[in-house]
Amino acid sequence: MHDCLNKVLNNAAVPSPPTVAAEILDLVAQSESTIDQITQVISSDPNLSGRLIAYCNSPIVGCKRTIGSLPQAVVVLGLRKLRLIALSFSLLETKDENGFDYEQFWRRSLATAIASQLVGERSNGSSQESFLQGLVLNVGQIGLANTFSKLYSDLDTDENGTVCTVDESEMFGIHRYGVGAEMLQKWHFPEHMVDAVGQYDPLILNHRTKPFQLAERLALLLTSDNIAVHQIDETKRVAEAWLGIDSIAFAEIFEQMLEHWKSFEKLFQFDSIPFDSLGEMESIAKQRLIDMAMGMDSEVEVLRQEYQDLKRSSLVDVLTRLKNREAYEFEVPGVVDYHRRQKKSFGILVIDIDHFKSINDTYGHAGGDAVLKAVGECLIQNCRKYDTVYRYGGEEFVAMIVDCVQFSTERIADRFRAAIEALRIPFESEMLKITASIGICWTEHGETESLDKLFQIADSNLYHAKHSGRNCCVVRPESPGVSIPVS
Repeated sequence: MHDCLNKVLNNAAVPSPPTVAAEILDLVAQSESTIDQITQVISSDPNLSGRLIAYCNSPIVGCKRTIGSLPQAVVVLGLRKLRLIALSFSLLETKDENGFDYEQFWRRSLATAIASQLVGERSNGSSQESFLQGLVLNVGQIGLANTFSKLYSDLDTDENGTVCTVDESEMFGIHRYGVGAEMLQKWHFPEHMVDAVGQYDPLILNHRTKPFQLAERLALLLTSDNIAVHQIDETKRVAEAWLGIDSIAFAEIFEQMLEHWKSFEKLFQFDSIPFDSLGEMESIAKQRLIDMAMGMDSEVEVLRQEYQDLKRSSLVDVLTRLKNREAYEFEVPGVVDYHRRQKKSFGILVIDIDHFKSINDTYGHAGGDAVLKAVGECLIQNCRKYDTVYRYGGEEFVAMIVDCVQFSTERIADRFRAAIEALRIPFESEMLKITASIGICWTEHGETESLDKLFQIADSNLYHAKHSGRNCCVVRPESPGVSIPVS
């Protein structure tokens, strides 16, 4: 026997059916067992007896009169059905405290049993045996999860929380259905049911596996907390492709599943499901899809905003709060191109703080930073709404003056100069005073060779301003001529 399988079968922690279930199984194996014998065994478990009576009074059975005792329930169900239902109910009590989620396992197994019964009625007519078969189909999972709890919990699961049988086989050398068959054999289940579980493989389609594969899909729809629209559509598709169950028959089966489930859910105190019809389930799934899409849209918007914030922050000089050189190189070519196409006049100012090196030498970098910060704030406060000032590098700034004549450009430049001259910058125990020189280039009707040419002219005018005594502005249009100081 396979080593892992041997460990499962000899593991005392793996729960076995309650005593009542074991006795029922023994009676099932005896062809001459009677109703009286079955009744006697069941009556020894008041809880099981009560559930069988409640089951007989449920819509599933549809009895016309109220059943008040176990003998009455036995008469209503008959020997064959009684054995299978009693055994099924008893198995649902199989639990342990090892951390395995028995409630979810048996909820899914019970849903599979209900679906197996209803599908079985349409495919092979063996509805009651199909119920029990569906109930124990995945029982091998209990064995693997109990015996190898850490290894089993580490296995990957799909979107429905199901472990793939291929992964089970790779990890343990055997999958849950092989283990389940041996467990059922040990529990003295009928041989044909043992064989059916042992030969079952969800990855192989044949006439024996299709009904149970469909039942598992239906059970998933019934018990999953987050069923998706595509899962509903796919289950409908395979129902018709595998077993010829069209959309009308599918809806009938599902409505019957819901009716059966509500009765069982009361019997075993399972959590109720959040819908009352196939249509309502589909509506919930569609709404979840809409909410997800809206959530994704919201997330995309957040990411877009974060990207824009990051992009903006990467284009802003932290010290002066002005846009930086990268922003200048990204934005200004487009502005120049627009003015050229629209034949609008504009100007460029190159602004440089006078004697900045001596400020750094005298007051250190902290003093230099205080000056740069003050100049940045000053330029922001004195800038027109549609103009933009950039920190080009070091103590040099560039202003893009849009849609204005030469005279206005000169006035703006001189306003900047005068505002900087008026600054009193507190640093340590002193009030620092500074000046700035400004080179101006203005072009009429957007007539320019290139942005680089404009900048070169403005930079050349800055040079003339420096050599004209500093603290002044020098202008020259982009045309032959001399630089002209602004009075």
